[in-house]
Amino acid sequence: MEDVEMHKAAVAFFFGVYNFVRRHDTLKTTPAVAAGVELKRWGLEDVIEMKDAYLRRKEEVEFEAAFEALKR
Repeated sequence: MEDVEMHKAAVAFFFGVYNFVRRHDTLKTTPAVAAGVELKRWGLEDVIEMKDAYLRRKEEVEFEAAFEALKR
């Protein structure tokens, strides 16, 4: 992964954890739950599972594109 892509991934991970996982003392919950975006607080396990599923789909799309290019 190149530096810019790694930076984008790190920032997205930070904002995801900050808004969906981390309990804020002033809100007594996460910002996402307080805003009504989500019903319950996520665990880090949820974030990792979503990341894995995203990367798996991305790899499948790249594989399919490469396979289609070989068929031409």
